[in-house]
Amino acid sequence: MKPEGNSINKLWILSFVFSDATQLINQELMKRIPYKLLFFLSFVCLFSCKNRINSPITHFSSFQTERIEHSTLFNLEKYDILKPLEVIKDREEHIFIDDKRDNFITKVNFQSNQFISGVNFGSGPQELNLIGSIKKIKDKILIYDITKKEIFELTMVNEKSLTIQSFHKINNYPQKLFSVNYINNNIIASGLFGDFWIGYIDFLNNELLSAIDFPEFEETNAIQDMQKSIIYLSTHITCSPNNKKIAVATKNAGVISLINIKDDQLDLYKQIKYYPPNFSVTNDGTIAYSKKGEIGFCSIDCDAQHIYLLYSGRTFETHGMLNHHCEHLLIYDWKGNPVKHYILDIPLFSMKFDNEKNTIYGIGYNPEGVFVEYNISSY
Repeated sequence: MKPEGNSINKLWILSFVFSDATQLINQELMKRIPYKLLFFLSFVCLFSCKNRINSPITHFSSFQTERIEHSTLFNLEKYDILKPLEVIKDREEHIFIDDKRDNFITKVNFQSNQFISGVNFGSGPQELNLIGSIKKIKDKILIYDITKKEIFELTMVNEKSLTIQSFHKINNYPQKLFSVNYINNNIIASGLFGDFWIGYIDFLNNELLSAIDFPEFEETNAIQDMQKSIIYLSTHITCSPNNKKIAVATKNAGVISLINIKDDQLDLYKQIKYYPPNFSVTNDGTIAYSKKGEIGFCSIDCDAQHIYLLYSGRTFETHGMLNHHCEHLLIYDWKGNPVKHYILDIPLFSMKFDNEKNTIYGIGYNPEGVFVEYNISSY
C-alpha cells in the first residue's frame, strides 16, 4: 500500500504533504515584487550559475558514499497500522500516525508486541483536524493542530487508550502556522507569513521576535510574497540539542539554511541553494508545480555534530506518487559541509535520528507500510 493523494489533506507531518494546500490559500496574495534592474539580474544569474552546485548528490560526489541495508524491519499490519505516515520514538516505544483508520495514533512496543491506539480525526473534543507537526520535547509528545491553532499533549488513559489534552493555544497569532518547533518558551515555524519565510515567535505572548527571508532565486523574483509563502510552506526544521542553532530544508526546492539563535534573534549564517522550485503561475494566481520538478528534502533531524537529511531528487514524471520515497540519506556538519552519503536499500518516506543507538529510523513501503531502521555508525 502506497500513500495516496487524498491522504495529503489530513496531515502535515513532514511538510512534504502540503502541495494540495496551495489552492486554499492563493486568495491571500499580495502585491507583486518589482523586477530587479536587468543588468543586475544578469550579473547575479551569471555569477550564481557559475558557482551553484545544482544537486546534493553532485555535492557529495567527492565524499564517502555507502550503500547500506536496513538493520531492523517490522511489518506494521500486525499492529493494525494500515497506512503509516510518521513515527517518533518515546523511550522504548514508538508512536505512529496512521492515515487509514479511526484512532489514528498508535503506540507500539516492538519487544512485547503490545500496542494501544486513540484520537480520531475531527473538529470535536479529543479529536485532531490537521496535524502540522509532532515532536518530543523532554518527556512530552506535543502535536500541533493547524486548523485549531492549538498544541496538544499526547496522554494515556488507564494504559488502554491514547488521548490528548490542550498544552497551549496560539489562536491569537494572526498568521496561520504550519510546521511548529519548540525552543523553551518560543516557537520556530513556517507558515503563511506572506513577507518572510521562517518566524521566531514568543510562545506565551504570540509575538514575532525575528524572521528569515525567503531564499532568493531568479525564478521567484517576480512572484508575489504570498506565493513564495505557498512554495516554501513545505519546509522541515530541526533544532540543535542546545537550542542555539536550527537547520531548515525545503521540499519543493533544493535549499538548506543554517541559522544561529542569539538574544531572541535569528541569524542566517549559511545557505546552500542547489536548485529553485519548478513551478508556473496560472491566470488566477495559483501556484502549479511541474511534474518535472525534483522533490527536495522530505525529512530532517540532527544531533550536536551533524544534520541528517532524507533526500529524494525524484520527480512525479518519473516516479509518480513514489517521488517522496527517498533512498538518499545525506549527512552534513553544522558548517554545511558534506560528511557522508548513504544509499538506503529500502527508501524512506519519513525519518528520525536515534541519538542513543546512532541509527536513523522511519517509514518505508515494502510494499506495505513498514518500520525501518538503519545503523549509521560507520561514518
